[in-house]
Amino acid sequence: MRAALADFFGPENLQEFRCHTSRIDMVWLNPQPMGVEIKSDKDTSRRLAKQLSNYSKVFPAVYVTLTRNNLHYSKALNQRYGVIAVDEKCSVDIVRPAHCVYDTIDPAILMDSLRIGELLKVHAHFFCQQPNVPNTMLRQTIYRALCLLDIRELSTECYTVLENRLPDHV
Repeated sequence: MRAALADFFGPENLQEFRCHTSRIDMVWLNPQPMGVEIKSDKDTSRRLAKQLSNYSKVFPAVYVTLTRNNLHYSKALNQRYGVIAVDEKCSVDIVRPAHCVYDTIDPAILMDSLRIGELLKVHAHFFCQQPNVPNTMLRQTIYRALCLLDIRELSTECYTVLENRLPDHV
């Protein structure tokens, strides 16, 4: 399923990206940031609600990828989540597009998904200088400053910094 999604959306993606207490299977940052959770025939939907809640705190658009056999899981999903179907021939079909929602993004959880070097780049973009605090207080100080920003501006810069993790930037 991963290969089929990479063929469909493009090969430049992040895999197993941490979102709060969950890990989303695949993330694309361009042209619109989105996370994709994959549920194969071997998976259950038991944790799906919690996973989607975590993912929507980091990404404005979230999709669930299901096999044709598991498409019934989509009926219980909030309409904001997109649904992708992948058949046995690895053909990808967007059953329902995701709604792009920024209101659910939690700035602290989004920033917690970044490495400290990435977080410093985001901070420098808005404030030019690094906070003059001990390393043990660095994240907390940066969070306090960046949480005051508009979530669209903050998230856009976070996604821009994350692009450096993509394979062609390594």
